[in-house]
Amino acid sequence: MGIENIGSYIDRASGKIYQVQKRTEAVNFSPVAGPAARLKGGSEDFITTCGVNLNPKSDDDSVFEMIEIDGTLHRLE
Repeated sequence: MGIENIGSYIDRASGKIYQVQKRTEAVNFSPVAGPAARLKGGSEDFITTCGVNLNPKSDDDSVFEMIEIDGTLHRLE
């Protein structure tokens, strides 16, 4: 699994700042000839570094809805 830190986000209601990560699952690939490899390109999900799962609310990853707790995160400028 690949993990990429995509930035700092704020919950405007509480004022708390969160670090958001994008996790990409790797897919095993075994060609007919040659060694097996792990390729990026499986499913993706988003999570805060403190473990809150997120749903993207925008195409440019600037707004997320927090799943376990009520709140919306907005990218810090």
